[in-house]
Amino acid sequence: MGVFGRFNKSSLSRKGRRLVDRREYDGALECFNRILNADSKDINAWLDKVNVLVKLERYGDALDCYGFKS
Repeated sequence: MGVFGRFNKSSLSRKGRRLVDRREYDGALECFNRILNADSKDINAWLDKVNVLVKLERYGDALDCYGFKS
């Protein structure tokens, strides 16, 4: 991934976390999903996504992120 890609991931991550702080979970989830679409091995994006899914009480989806099928 090039410099632009890393910068974009970093920007999306910061934006997603700000949205979480404002309890705008759907927007935050979109940010973390965009990161994961570009880099499916980004562990921080996975953890952030799980955090949002738990806040949305989507526990089955959160478990799916860890590889467990609900």
